[in-house]
Amino acid sequence: MRGLYEQFVRVRVTNMRGVDLTRWRFDWDLTFAVVAAHPDGTILHRYGGRDERGADHWLGTESLTDFLEAALASPALL
Repeated sequence: MRGLYEQFVRVRVTNMRGVDLTRWRFDWDLTFAVVAAHPDGTILHRYGGRDERGADHWLGTESLTDFLEAALASPALL
């Protein structure tokens, strides 16, 4: 996955105070989330989710790899 990671600018946001949260439609009831965005601010893909099975049921190396590959293949980036 390192090769995939290196193709992204990675930002860890730990505090959303002062950010206009109305800019994005998003499920804020997540334990972990990744957003792939175009430099113009357009959201290309979102990763993360939860249901009655628990917060980490959908999270894993394989699904994160699929997410990153899909983000790189987005028509908005071509």
